[in-house]
Amino acid sequence: MAEYGAGTRDAIAAGPHLLQGGRAIPLHRALAAEGGKGPRTAFGLSADRRRAWIVVIDGRQKGYSMGADNNALVALFRSLGASDAMSFDGGGSSTLAVAEGTGAAVLNRPMHTAVPGRERPVANALLVFAAPLSATKR
Repeated sequence: MAEYGAGTRDAIAAGPHLLQGGRAIPLHRALAAEGGKGPRTAFGLSADRRRAWIVVIDGRQKGYSMGADNNALVALFRSLGASDAMSFDGGGSSTLAVAEGTGAAVLNRPMHTAVPGRERPVANALLVFAAPLSATKR
């Protein structure tokens, strides 16, 4: 059983763990072979914890995006400079949206029931609330 730090209020189940301290975590055989390329959602952090990346990769859409496997996610997070990274659920639940006006704008092209652009109904989500960065702070 995993231990959580003092003061932990919320947690999310995810996996597989991709990077820890800059080192790739060996994937269990079943995860390494997990369906090959497909839609993916993953999260990474820099070593100083000042930068985070939320990555959503579309997949299973011939001529648009076939997706990625877990090894490709490891390579991507390393190229971004992440020290730690975790894969979340993939497939049709891989959707990235941002607040826009009074609603939301979907930034990727999810696929549900073989219809590109159709979002899958899901029971949970990772929400990040942050003030927009000004152009001078980037």
